[in-house]
Amino acid sequence: MAKQKERPLPVRLWFSLTSQERWFLFALLAIALIGAMARYFHLKKQETMPYYPPGLDVPTMEKTYEQ
Repeated sequence: MAKQKERPLPVRLWFSLTSQERWFLFALLAIALIGAMARYFHLKKQETMPYYPPGLDVPTMEKTYEQ
């Protein structure tokens, strides 16, 4: 008999899972993907605002035009 070639570890792990475990992993990955997409679209929709640390003067329109 010919010696069978040993499969890579991820392939062996995937085929050793039961169908219930596969569905659990699929659901977990789907939830993570939906969360990542929601975060991306939320951050994309937000407008950026300048940050001024406490204790510094906040620039106003009058100060920016004075020279």
